[in-house]
Amino acid sequence: MKLILKLFFFYFFLFNVSYGNENLYETSFHKIEITNKDFTQSKIEKIEEIKVITLENILYKILTDHNFKKLNKLIDINKEKNFLIKNILIENEFISLNKYSAEIKINYDQDAIVQILRKYKINYTDFKSPNFLLIASEKDNIYNIGLTHNNRFYKQSNFNYYGLLNFIYPNLSLNDRYILPYNKIINKDLNSFIDISSKYNVEFIFLIFVEKNNQNLFLELDLFSLSDKKFYKIKNFQLKSNDDYIKIIFDSLNNWWKEKNTINNKKITKKNCYIKNANIYELHYINNTIDAISQIKSNKLMKINLGLNLNELVYYGDFLILSDKLFKNKIKIKIENTNECIISVMN
Repeated sequence: MKLILKLFFFYFFLFNVSYGNENLYETSFHKIEITNKDFTQSKIEKIEEIKVITLENILYKILTDHNFKKLNKLIDINKEKNFLIKNILIENEFISLNKYSAEIKINYDQDAIVQILRKYKINYTDFKSPNFLLIASEKDNIYNIGLTHNNRFYKQSNFNYYGLLNFIYPNLSLNDRYILPYNKIINKDLNSFIDISSKYNVEFIFLIFVEKNNQNLFLELDLFSLSDKKFYKIKNFQLKSNDDYIKIIFDSLNNWWKEKNTINNKKITKKNCYIKNANIYELHYINNTIDAISQIKSNKLMKINLGLNLNELVYYGDFLILSDKLFKNKIKIKIENTNECIISVMN
């Protein structure tokens, strides 16, 4: 009975983890409506437009601004797109004498996209971030504002995620302002940031400082790490007062994350790893999770041992990124020496 319960909870855990992971290479349905008489030709043209839009959306998610522009110079996306498509879904078609409508979805082959990036030596990342708490302050000639509902940053931004980043927001309660008042935000009071991190159970905080005058807007973006108990500079810049500073902030943070977690397609590492497992279900879960990571070049079984198979792992980029991806799926990887590791499900 205990074994049955253990396997039930393992399956429950496995499917919930898998279901919760949004596929960055997935696209949405696009609705089209055509009212001219040449439905067939117009439908083809619309589908071609959707192909380019959806592929560029995927590439923009996983590439830094620099690498996105670099790839566009190296390839013609309009020509390459058809080689990357897995299938096209057409649903809810409606045809009448003077109207055609449908919902179109383009499914791309993740491996094909990654392979073309490797072919042209374009580094990428598809590693989604942990939760970042957003702490913002505003200052102008009249007022200073911290964690209140009057803060225009909190009024104008409501992103729970943006690109590869996941966010949580403070409640903007009296308790928040007691823990982290305005003066302690701008002075980066270490103890106060430790307390607010603990309250919201986050490892990282994005600090956003906004200062305005009649013509210009000055932004400072920083990072607080709870484990390091340190503040790190991300970026300082100046904008015009009428610029869309909210979008610029989130674009900058998202691009910073991609730069920090880029997979170097020129760096290939090989390790012999022991897959430690309690049963066949854990073994399958570990191997399936490893195989689903685009960073993995190959995962080859070398030797069979009961509960401790030996696999040869070949992967691109840095070990830390691979380790973090496995950790997000409740799998730990421990380095034994330069060429060996042990992989197991976390208890």
